[in-house]
Amino acid sequence: MWQDTTPEAEHIQREILRRLGPEARVRVCFELSEMAYRACLAGIAARHPGENDREIIRRYIRLVHGVTVPSEAA
Repeated sequence: MWQDTTPEAEHIQREILRRLGPEARVRVCFELSEMAYRACLAGIAARHPGENDREIIRRYIRLVHGVTVPSEAA
């Protein structure tokens, strides 16, 4: 699963996920997705200090989706 996770830890993670109900697994998925989104934005902001939130979002869209958003549309 993860290159930085021991096989024992990976087994425990999988067991925990198996025990969760479908709703809880979906919630975990959304939470992890939100964490990844925020981490990506933070990384972009750190690499481009002084840029406003709109520019950071434009860079995110370009990075993740490969689409360049015009300045006036952001």
